[in-house]
Amino acid sequence: RKNTTKGCKRALVALACVLVVLGLIFYGMNCFMQYQNDAPAHSLGSYKEKKSYTHGEFQDYTDYAVYTYRKVNVADNPYFKRATTADLWEIGKYIDHYEAFVKVIGDSDPEDEVFVNYTFDRSILDENDYFYLDANNQYSAFSDYDLWILDWQTGKLYFFHHNI
Repeated sequence: RKNTTKGCKRALVALACVLVVLGLIFYGMNCFMQYQNDAPAHSLGSYKEKKSYTHGEFQDYTDYAVYTYRKVNVADNPYFKRATTADLWEIGKYIDHYEAFVKVIGDSDPEDEVFVNYTFDRSILDENDYFYLDANNQYSAFSDYDLWILDWQTGKLYFFHHNI
């Protein structure tokens, strides 16, 4: 009977160790994925503040974030390019889509954090700003995109993610 009890205790300890290791692996993967998702933000240097909001989960979600920088570095940046008039028109289509979805969110839940905290003012967009667009419209237009807009005058980086 003692051997059976010792065997059960060992099995429970081994199971607990496996669960802890798996938890650490998933936590590390989550941190890595978050860093990868923020790579455009990190490419500009250190930000002093980040405010981020999410609606939904897993694959069907919408994110909005605002990063504030003291100083940004766009020289030889692998992500951002200066906006042209044509780019501003293209960016405007994504902002239109995003804002329409934020309105839908607010109509169904006026207390949703994305709806409540959405502060982007498109009148700030001009040809002094920089942007990065990563769009996967394989299934339909505007189905999955990340849009980053750096307002050069204020040093604020706006992030829009939509995936349905």
